[in-house]
Amino acid sequence: MIKRIYYFALFFLLIFPLLLPAQTSPEKFLGHKVGADRKLADYNQIQAYFQTLAKESGKIKVLTIGKTTLNKPMIMAVITSEENMANLDTYRSINKKLRDARDLTPDDASRLAKEGKVTVFITCNLHATEIGSSQMALEFAYKLVTGKTPFTADKVLKDVIILVAPTINPDGQQMVTDW
Repeated sequence: MIKRIYYFALFFLLIFPLLLPAQTSPEKFLGHKVGADRKLADYNQIQAYFQTLAKESGKIKVLTIGKTTLNKPMIMAVITSEENMANLDTYRSINKKLRDARDLTPDDASRLAKEGKVTVFITCNLHATEIGSSQMALEFAYKLVTGKTPFTADKVLKDVIILVAPTINPDGQQMVTDW
């Protein structure tokens, strides 16, 4: 009986990691490494990859922030811990209050600064031919979400809300990749 329990526990420990959902890497999604010679992810692929990552992880949320000149959806990813993700409205409210602190007392401003989270906004690919940053955005998001970084990503995501616009010129990015 003890032997059966031991084998069951061993089986469970070996199989359990395989049952956990894994995040799709950019390489697996695209079929090539990001930055590979003569291979560029176009805007549709970038957008689809971010949506895939958001379905697979509670640490990333994709928002449509507007439309491009050619009427494509412009996206931004919010990357942070799952706990912060559940409280985004609270942190947004704190940021709005701190943005114009003229109506706050110094004590209120200090308290809100301690309660809030650092927010970093990263924009990629402003000019159409600055293509590298839009490609990097895929790896950047993946590594933050999976923790496959040279630093402790979970610690960073506990304290920081990262906003990533993988390209702020989707139409130009698409034109370059189509060329």
